[in-house]
Amino acid sequence: MSEVLFCAKYPFTKSAKKLVASRQIKLDEIRNDSVDRGKKRVMVALKSGEIPRFIDMDNVAELELEAYAVARILLSLLNNRYFINRYAVAESKRASTYLRDDSAENVLRVAAEIGLEGMQKDGEYKMPIADYLSVSPSSKDYKLINKPLKAGVVKLSKREFTRVLEAAVKSSIERSLPFRIEDVPELLKRAAEEIRDEAKGLEPKYEARFRGGEFPQCIESLINRLKAGENLNHTARWALAVFMLNAGYRVGEIVKLYSYAPDYDERITRYQVEHAKNRGYKMPTCEWMRSQGIGCLPPCGLSTPLHHRGKRRKVRAEEKEG
Repeated sequence: MSEVLFCAKYPFTKSAKKLVASRQIKLDEIRNDSVDRGKKRVMVALKSGEIPRFIDMDNVAELELEAYAVARILLSLLNNRYFINRYAVAESKRASTYLRDDSAENVLRVAAEIGLEGMQKDGEYKMPIADYLSVSPSSKDYKLINKPLKAGVVKLSKREFTRVLEAAVKSSIERSLPFRIEDVPELLKRAAEEIRDEAKGLEPKYEARFRGGEFPQCIESLINRLKAGENLNHTARWALAVFMLNAGYRVGEIVKLYSYAPDYDERITRYQVEHAKNRGYKMPTCEWMRSQGIGCLPPCGLSTPLHHRGKRRKVRAEEKEG
């Protein structure tokens, strides 16, 4: 694989950044076709949540590399956290499709270039526990308790290792955007505004049917984080869904709320919420919520978040009587 092909497949790596910097391309020198491709890259990510692979040719790879740089500029100009997070999910998924098919040498090179240590022997990959905990996916399948661990090293299959790298890439892109840009050419400003116009209606809007203060602080915090475009971990998503189900909200309402998640997939979300409903999960205690890092701080004094609703009804009744 040529160096330009490697960089185009993994444009977030140190090698790719170094290659782009070596070209010393000024903003007003960016080609129209690169801007068009960069704009398309962003729109495809926002609409479908995925970015397709490109034809493995050096001339196409050159354009792909420029398109990635342009996409980052456009997202910085838009400065929309939901757009940025959804783009990061799509970009990381694309990288994962390449990693799954790539050689162990290139997979380990990508890991090293995004700051992670990895080893491979006889098809088995290993990561230091500190690296693993810093980037592992939020899914329960990737909880440390479910992974082989020896001498401070986590053992993973190639599929698991590339999934961990996918999560790391997503987080890295989210943290790196937006960035400040000086003297932006009209061509790029126009492309950013075209994305803003074309993306109208893509950003979810949830019309809640509850009044302010209806939920306890821990649940309101999860909802606000979700609406801000943050990817809640598996435990937080489960706790929020279980609370809303026990509070009497319909499956469709809960699914719509989760549309704020950058990696939202309606089919999967509906299945998971319906599964939680069919299993009849009860709301865990406030103590459990705090143990998972999603409880009220300072403690609200309740035994379970659901008791907040009863407390609110009692206060309203007393206010009416007064």
